[in-house]
Amino acid sequence: MILVVIGILAPKNTYFTKTQIIKSPISVVWRKIIDIENYPTWQSSVKMVVLKNGSYLSEGKILRFYMAEYDTAIYHEAEITKYEDDKTFTYARTGANENPLLKEYQTSYSLKRLLDGTTEISVTVSYRTVGFITKIYNQIFLRGKLGAHSERNLALLRDSIEKM
Repeated sequence: MILVVIGILAPKNTYFTKTQIIKSPISVVWRKIIDIENYPTWQSSVKMVVLKNGSYLSEGKILRFYMAEYDTAIYHEAEITKYEDDKTFTYARTGANENPLLKEYQTSYSLKRLLDGTTEISVTVSYRTVGFITKIYNQIFLRGKLGAHSERNLALLRDSIEKM
């Protein structure tokens, strides 16, 4: 009965933000964020990322993410929807191997220069669940797992930058 109530009352849209302070200038953090070849060093489920169309990142370009073994897809693609130097980098899953149960899946990295010269980085993940069972699964398990995964990746990013 509780699961039915969760399925009925749970929102379709999920949104969460995780934040990390990195003891480094914003330009250093930005270079690490846009260095897609080094994503496997700080994104624990990513084996490799390639730019599918072109040689530089900008809005409208497509990133192809090759995932770790536990992912059922060999890869997924994301279109860069927002790109502002030293500020924000947003991409939304699209095209090949898009998850049929999580629509409008978007990841956004935002940077903020702090007064002491350090950088605050925030990652925001948003998506829409499709179906009653997916809403239940999302509320009980997935949202927390994705949030913890985002926190872990930000910590890996921080560590990789601060050890340089």
